[in-house]
Amino acid sequence: MDITREEYKIEEDYLRSVILKLDEQLKKRSGEYDIKKEELLEIKKYVWTHSMDNAEKAYFMGEITMQENMEDYLKTTTIALHRMREAAYFGRLDYKEIEEKDIKPYYIGIGNLIDENTLDIYVYDWRTAFASMYYDFETGPATYEAPMGKIDGDIFLKRQYKIENDKIKYIFNSDVKIEDEILQDVLSQNTNEKMKNIVTTIQKEQNQIIRDEGHDVLVVQGPAGSGKTSVALHRIAYLLYKHGKQMSYSNILIFSPNQVFMDYISSVLPEMGEQNVLQTTFNEYSISLLEDEFETIESLNDQLEYIYNNEGTKEPRLNSIKLKMSGEMLEIINNYIEYIGNEILKMQDIVVDRKGEQTRHTGKDEKVVVITKAEMNKLFFNDYKDLPIVKRIDKIISRAVMIYDDGSLSDKKIEELKRKLKKNIIKMNALDMYKSLYKDKVLLKKLIDKSGLKGYDAGEICDDTTRKFAKKEIYHEDIAPLLYLQGKMQGFYRADTIKHVMIDEAQDYSVIQYEIVRSIFTNAKLTVLGDINQSIHPFVDYKDYDSIKQIFTRNNSAIMKLSKSFRSSSEITKFSRQILNDDTIQEIERYRGKPQIFNVKSETQIIEGIVKNLQEFKGEQMKSIGIICKSSEQANKVYEMLKDRTDVDLIKKDDIKFRHKTVIIPSYLAKGLEFDAVILYNINKENYVENIDKKLFYTMCTRPLHKLVMYNIGKINSFMKEIDEKYYETQ
Repeated sequence: MDITREEYKIEEDYLRSVILKLDEQLKKRSGEYDIKKEELLEIKKYVWTHSMDNAEKAYFMGEITMQENMEDYLKTTTIALHRMREAAYFGRLDYKEIEEKDIKPYYIGIGNLIDENTLDIYVYDWRTAFASMYYDFETGPATYEAPMGKIDGDIFLKRQYKIENDKIKYIFNSDVKIEDEILQDVLSQNTNEKMKNIVTTIQKEQNQIIRDEGHDVLVVQGPAGSGKTSVALHRIAYLLYKHGKQMSYSNILIFSPNQVFMDYISSVLPEMGEQNVLQTTFNEYSISLLEDEFETIESLNDQLEYIYNNEGTKEPRLNSIKLKMSGEMLEIINNYIEYIGNEILKMQDIVVDRKGEQTRHTGKDEKVVVITKAEMNKLFFNDYKDLPIVKRIDKIISRAVMIYDDGSLSDKKIEELKRKLKKNIIKMNALDMYKSLYKDKVLLKKLIDKSGLKGYDAGEICDDTTRKFAKKEIYHEDIAPLLYLQGKMQGFYRADTIKHVMIDEAQDYSVIQYEIVRSIFTNAKLTVLGDINQSIHPFVDYKDYDSIKQIFTRNNSAIMKLSKSFRSSSEITKFSRQILNDDTIQEIERYRGKPQIFNVKSETQIIEGIVKNLQEFKGEQMKSIGIICKSSEQANKVYEMLKDRTDVDLIKKDDIKFRHKTVIIPSYLAKGLEFDAVILYNINKENYVENIDKKLFYTMCTRPLHKLVMYNIGKINSFMKEIDEKYYETQ
């Protein structure tokens, strides 16, 4: 439906009124912020230069905290107003409630704009309950959930805008449909240096995930390019908006796959006027909780580098990684914990002499048996079985001391006695216990056999692990089992201040890692996002997410699915889904040419081809180009061959920043990122191993928006043989 000149004039006038109101509030907020900043500085100067008693100190520290909170609030609201000044709003609904007579226009943007005197609302925040209708309904009957209950009404007009600063670039009326003009405009653009917000193009299925509050554990499965990470970040923004009084940025934690990805998504929340929440990788978080120090701690990237460079070989460590990343490893450690209680701790009578020392029972009158071996076993294995091992022992010792003490022992003597008794029962810490497992080849074999696994050489695994620990080093695959054993022995750290945890790229977490998350974040709700078809870890392979959902043992959990892929062109999406033989992935109709495969005879020819591709891509205004190599070792080699031929950068496995240009990047760091164009370096069968690397290959093929080029030397990988040639071009 076309917009008449009269309507356009009305829209321009309304935008001017909104811009005037924004400028007015920006000027006011800026002044308030400067005053508050000066007041805070004066208070701090006073505290620094005056001596005062504890009561005065407490008063002024409280005042400083209050002033700092107000300063943060003014800073955050000022940033949000600046964002709105760039694009005041993006949508409009003309709506009438059933009980009302008049149809009213409601404008929707990234934040609220309210006249502070009249309380008139100029723009509604996209996160308000009312704005949910913009994403969920076409014109016609529409409802939303208000605090007082369900509101029924009708949408008479739905309008979309593109506004830049104080100018309307275009307006049109539309229904909610995937092929709408604004979405197509956004998808046809090139990538940005950082991930951007998607508030103008949120789809109905995405909106349901963003606003879901009925589930403590929400698992989201979606194909590459379906917007999982964006949806999760908008979900966080929604939760912060709705529960701002009970939840702040410091109460939310994101587990990201790597530092490069953390940097890539770092601008999304600030764009929506929110502070960035806490972010870490599982590896970093686990290391911070381990009680023992190591000279070298292997990262996930280092482990993947080892796997990719040794796939198809008989390296003994590959089997060790496969075992320790398997779901059965949780059962093995749990059975080992039971073994610790039965065989290593070896319960015996607790015997104390009159001097308060534990000794073997001699039958002499000065010796007192306060708890028998049978009682010890009953308490340890039955009464206190739900407690960590160390806490079970602490409870038993406290009971023994209570029985023994006739009231004559001082508090100091009681604590000394407890320490002596505990030392005689527990002679090893969690690391010693974990090392001990790999010093007993017969025991490890029994535990592996009991789990039902076959084909593992316990002797090789023990030798390899023991050699690593002897150097005061630890493999990545040992971090989670060790941390889990530590938690089961001494009790898990309780992160009670975290109210929501988001786990991205969920398909690459092992079962034991999920069990650790469950045990630490007992008060938190979880949003778990991933795609089982994008697992880049060869030894972590979920068939579905039901098993993950079941780990968290919450009654109100759910799996929601996204089915549409928005990132890549139609041709790339159609090609990529053939790798999986999965026709359920829906593409958006946007055409940029079929993927291309160049069969060459040498690496020199690949380099020559890449130089030519880069010239062509830049002529097509491609800003971000990813040359993806399988490993960091391969990426380094390609960089050395290209660096003097063209402007190119290398992203290394230890980098923490994403660079928006032409980059050479190892596959495991490209996960989650997107580029205007992607060049895959050598997709032959030696590089992408049959039955191991199919999901990795799929993941790499789904990184580009517009162009996908692949080079091959010799025999191509087995996955390509299954794809009909109509989906790609061969050069």
